[in-house]
Amino acid sequence: MDLPTMYSLAEQMRMTDLEIATRKQLFDLKPEDSDAVRSYRTIISQNGDAISDAFYTKLSKIPEATAIIGDRETLSRLRNSIRRYSIELFTGVIDEHYVNTRLQIGKIHHRSGVTPKLFLSALMSLGDILADIMVRHTSPGGEQMRERAMRATRKFILFDTALIFDTYIHALATESRLAQSRAENHAVSVSQDVATRMRQIEQIAETDPVTNLSNRNGFEKQFRTIMAMAKRTSTPVTMIYLDIDNFKSFNDREGHAAGDRVLRIVAQALCDTMRASDIACRLGGDEFGLILPGARGDDGLIVAERLVARIDQLGNSQVYVSLGIAEQLPDSAEDPDLLVHRADEAMYAAKQVGRLQAEPTSVIRLSRNQMVCEPPARLEGDETSETPALRVIGLQGS
Repeated sequence: MDLPTMYSLAEQMRMTDLEIATRKQLFDLKPEDSDAVRSYRTIISQNGDAISDAFYTKLSKIPEATAIIGDRETLSRLRNSIRRYSIELFTGVIDEHYVNTRLQIGKIHHRSGVTPKLFLSALMSLGDILADIMVRHTSPGGEQMRERAMRATRKFILFDTALIFDTYIHALATESRLAQSRAENHAVSVSQDVATRMRQIEQIAETDPVTNLSNRNGFEKQFRTIMAMAKRTSTPVTMIYLDIDNFKSFNDREGHAAGDRVLRIVAQALCDTMRASDIACRLGGDEFGLILPGARGDDGLIVAERLVARIDQLGNSQVYVSLGIAEQLPDSAEDPDLLVHRADEAMYAAKQVGRLQAEPTSVIRLSRNQMVCEPPARLEGDETSETPALRVIGLQGS
């Protein structure tokens, strides 16, 4: 990437030889003008100190100028600068080095806070001082040459003024671009912060504060995504619906703090049992859900048994749960919500059983808004057989 420090100021501002020649033509600077100012170079060089003294005597009467100069060391540097500038002005040579030097002067003045009106006032004073020096040191009979030299000097000063003001404009444009870039970066940063905060708010809104599992809102969002993916990839989905037995009476008797500990035990057991691709959530109260993408009902039964064992281990055999397992097959045309409903029904059926076992597999179909239980599918090869759309298994831990 190109950096500004890789180029001179003249190169950055595209001050080519052609541009310099064009500017000299605009200000009517001719070879005879260079000859005219060179004829006074020795006089100006010999009076350099007098020029700088006279210049800063005038400048010291301007409060804005003295405020910018500020201290003795700065004044000393500026006196040397004005002496050097005056001598260079009378070399009569305008080339890339001369132009770059003038551009640097403009850059320094802009950075120092010198306003255009103050700069023009100072330059006008310098022009008057130079003219006075030329008048006082012109030999008798040299008035015509002096007039040519003074006209040429004014042309050179105007040429320099245009360069310096171009530097002001270039600096302002650069500052504007930087300010715009900073504003854009700030806007991007703010946008990213807002997006991050929105994600955090969304996460808070979708997270159960007691268990740090997804809540009902989070479950609904992830459940829709998983079911849509299962449909596209023709893969099964199994859900485990879990309810803590006698939780309400325990919570009322032992207090909410003890109840929260039980909820966290179940949540920890779910996290310990689930795969990275599974989704665990607290559906509300003492009910939990575990979505197993790509798993069949038999796989869900294995997971449920491990889950019950882990709850028993973490709860010191004091926490009892009932679970329902429902499977939706790839070719199912059932509403995805039916999977949750059937898992819930299986959980309540398991509560009625009251012991650890698998309920006989059933096929559940939705027909005219009524639930109808059908027997398992017939053997393969039987033309009258139908593929189960949803299987429900009940399981209770004790």
